[in-house]
Parts: sequence; structure tokens; C-alpha cells
Amino acid sequence: MLKKGTIMLITTGHNKWVKLLHRFCLLLITFHLTACAQSTQMPASTQVRLAVVNTPQDSGLLTYLLAEFEAQTGHQVIVEKSDDPFAIALAGNADMIISHYGKAGMAEFVADGYGSWPNMVFANQAALIGPKNDPARVGDSSSLAEAFRAIANNGQTLIANNNGGISALTELVSTASGLSLDSDWYRDLGVSKGRAIKVAEKEHAYVIWGAIPFLTFQAKHHTEMAILFSADPLLQRIMAITRPKPEHFPATNTKAAKILETYLLSTATQTKIMRFRAAGSDHQLWWPAGRHN
Repeated sequence: MLKKGTIMLITTGHNKWVKLLHRFCLLLITFHLTACAQSTQMPASTQVRLAVVNTPQDSGLLTYLLAEFEAQTGHQVIVEKSDDPFAIALAGNADMIISHYGKAGMAEFVADGYGSWPNMVFANQAALIGPKNDPARVGDSSSLAEAFRAIANNGQTLIANNNGGISALTELVSTASGLSLDSDWYRDLGVSKGRAIKVAEKEHAYVIWGAIPFLTFQAKHHTEMAILFSADPLLQRIMAITRPKPEHFPATNTKAAKILETYLLSTATQTKIMRFRAAGSDHQLWWPAGRHN
């Protein structure tokens, strides 16, 4: 026969075990609910943060390419466009960068040891833009140099677009054409981008600009200007991929970024790039650049 004190001791011990079991069950339920909640979200290991210059995203090219990548791999690509994608990367917020090959940002990022060796991926298209009636008949040209000579020889004008890449291209082609930028056929009025288009239209003149930015401008403004000539490889602006190195950016998802890079450089994706047409244009404005050379 148990004494009263013994019964109380057993009861007290029993209560302790019940409390412990209750707490354990609560922990199990909490863990299960947390796991269920997390399972509805995309795991961080399957996300790729892509920092990119504006045009690939604005043109619809990346939306077109990445839909198939996400469907094939289950990865999610988070795209952030910027005039300076390397600032995003240096802040530790990118797993991959796509930018113009050879521009200062790309060169410095790689040369300073922050990024992997760049792989060319695609090229977008600049174009010679002018009045729809094309008084110099540049549309019949076989090269940009021939188009420049047509402008000069027909008493027409090329308006300078003050963009580093376009300015360098203009100097190169005018020199190759035997034309001087100090002559009347060329005018530098200190304008760039959409402002250069407006000035060229007012002057009934020609101008070079990116084909996709021009199409965006054209959609927003009534203009009598049109793309007249783009069939010269010199008008292609090559872009490349670099990946932040994990020794400098420990949070970078190198594994997922490599999977995306392989997809973009594959023959199938390079073919898709060649076939892509931006809304409102029948011109080929994107060119595959990831070929094995």
C-alpha cells in the first residue's frame, strides 16, 4: 500500500512528463507548419539574381528567353535592370551580370578580380535613322561607310548623338570613308538620345541611335523619323556575361548562375536570340554572340 506522499510524488512526476510531451508536440507542430510555409516559397538556392543593362529587359528579349529556362530547370530569375549593373553586383545583390563587352564597367569589374572572365552572349543593334522619305537614299547602302558617303555627297546632314559608343563608331566610319567630321555634312549640337532624334527631325537630318530605344521613342511620340539602315556588323553592340566571384561575394549563388550561363550560351538559346523580334519591328535587332569561335 502506497503512502500519501508517495502518490503525490508519482503524480508530480507524471505531470512533468505530460508537460514535456506537450512541449515536444508543440515543437513538432511548429516545425511542420514552418516547413509547409517554406515549401510554398522558392528556395534561395534556386534563385538567380540577374543585374543587366536596360535594353535586354526593355526589348522583351529576357522575358522571352528566361520563361523557357525557368520551366526547364525550376529556377527563378530575378531581373534588376540598371544603367550601372555593376553597382548592384558590388553591393552583393547579383549572381550574374550582363552588360556591354569592353565598356569601362565590365573591364574594371573583371580586371579588379571581382568577376569571372566574360563570355559574350548576344549583341543588340544600333541603326541609322532618318526622314522616312530618305533623301540621301541611305537605305540602298551596303555598309555604314557607304551610307555616310551618301549623306555627304547628297548635301544632307548627320546629327551627332553624344554617346560614347556612337561617337567612337562615327569617328571610325567617317575616317574609313575619307570624310572629315569638321565638314558641313556632320553637326555636333551637344544632344543625345531622344533629344538627338528630335533635333534630327527638325533639321530633316540623319542620326545614329540604338534601334530598340528608338522604337520605344517612336511608340511614345509622333515622329516622321524611321530606321533606314542597320545591315552592318559595326552597328552591333556586343554584351557579355560575368559572374561575381564567391571569394569576394560569399552570398552569390554561383551554382545557379552557372546553370543560367550554360543555358544562355547553348545552341538552342542562341538560335532563339537570332529569331527574336521586338514588338513593333520586323528588323532583326538581336544577334547571337555566344558562338564557339
